[in-house]
Amino acid sequence: MKFLILLSFFGVTALADTYEYTLTGMTCSGCKNMVKSAVCAVPGIKDCQVEIGSMKLTSEEGKTLDQHAITEALEALNKKNDSEYKIAKATELKSKKADKK
Repeated sequence: MKFLILLSFFGVTALADTYEYTLTGMTCSGCKNMVKSAVCAVPGIKDCQVEIGSMKLTSEEGKTLDQHAITEALEALNKKNDSEYKIAKATELKSKKADKK
């Protein structure tokens, strides 16, 4: 119990899960915006940065990114728009402290 109090006192926060993805099938800003709308809506994502051909996602504090849900969001977008957005590579970045509120 004393340990938890000390952690709270010193402002230690839970770590966030961060991944960088390489995407295929994105060729324009319209693609970027559609992918961003679909993926950023996945529950548990705190920070969502999407560029043509890549994205960087960070989970909410103390949670991990749901890789399956991210893939499903892209698959649903593909079906809806007859597109072919796919994750070619996913790289976990070194965990960082989540922003303290």
